[in-house]
This record gives sequence, structure tokens and C-alpha cells, in this order.
Amino acid sequence: MTSAGADGEARRRPGRPRLDADDQILSAALELLAEVGFPRLTVAAIAERAGVSKPAVYRRWSDKAEVVAAAIANSHRDRPHPVGDLRADLVAELHDVRETYERTVPMAMVGTLLAEEPHHPELIEAWRRWVVQPRRERIAEIVTRAVDAGELPPETDAPLVASMLIGALYGAYTQELTLDDDWEQRVVAILLEGARHHASVSSPRPEPRSAGGA
Repeated sequence: MTSAGADGEARRRPGRPRLDADDQILSAALELLAEVGFPRLTVAAIAERAGVSKPAVYRRWSDKAEVVAAAIANSHRDRPHPVGDLRADLVAELHDVRETYERTVPMAMVGTLLAEEPHHPELIEAWRRWVVQPRRERIAEIVTRAVDAGELPPETDAPLVASMLIGALYGAYTQELTLDDDWEQRVVAILLEGARHHASVSSPRPEPRSAGGA
């Protein structure tokens, strides 16, 4: 990436972390998207927030839609690393979902991306491709490994479990629930219990033997 110093353009804002120009621009774009929404977002505002010139932005991306799509793709590079413990790994993933929306990307921003889908589908597509899909695949892989290890029944629907785990946070947000410190633990415990119970009740029962059978 081109550094801000090499550009000779970065005008560092007081208190702003020292990042290279690309990261400054992408960080500024996400901040402003959350604050003002996509329709009111401008390249000039992104440049001012990032402490760079407008030409510095346009040399990297052709318009604000490209900047925002790149910012979304860049927003979730640090992901949980599975440790091999089913419960702990699922809790870590759900905690990452919670952290994403509480500290990195406000939930309302996803609504902005959805609202812009008819005009700028690349925005929500970037979110789905770089944030939602990798997370869903990671969770499904964790569940599949647990199935292979015999920790979960073989008929466990790994993609469905992944969707339910992620959906727990969306449901809590829309209901304005207060999440305590052990919320993730309780969600995972209930979800795993449900997966095991569903398998036990859906498994075919053995046919009763006839009176004359051996």
C-alpha cells in the first residue's frame, strides 16, 4: 500500500491513529457511512476525514461506491481461529459477530447497504462476500468437524446451525435486548442442545417386533 508520507498529502487529524493512506481512507469511509448514510456520503468528506486530498482517493478508487465496497471488504480481516473445542469455537464466532456490530460496523449500516441494493448492489454484495459468507462457512466447518468427531449427530445441518447462530444476534438487535456477558455462552448451549435433541426425535424408531417374532 502507498503510505501517507510517500503521497506527501496526508494531513493527519489530531488523535487519529497513524495509518497508511489506504487504511485512513477506508476507515474514514466506514465511519462516515455509519454516520450519514450512503446517499449523503461524498468523496470530499471521506478525504477530509482521512486527512488526504480528493485526488489521493480518486487515484485508488473511481467513485464513492468503490471506496465503500473496498472499506467493507477491508473491515473484517481479523477473524477467530478455531481451537478445536466445539463450544469454545462457536462462542468465539458469536462473540465476533457481536463485536463486529457493537464496535466495528453499526448494525444500522447493514440497513443502509440493503437500502442501496437497487442502485448499488456491489455494496451489500461486498458485505456478504467478505463478512457474512466467510463467517457462515467458518461456523459450518466447525460444526462439520464436530459431526465427523462424533460430538454432534451425523444428520446435523451445519449450514443451518451457522445461520441460526448468526441470526441470534440479529434477533437480539431488532428486539433491543440487553446482552449480558454470558449471552454467547447461553446461545451456544441452547443451540447445541437443540441440535442434539432434534436428531434424537427425528431418527427413525425401530419397528416393534411381532408377537410371533424371534
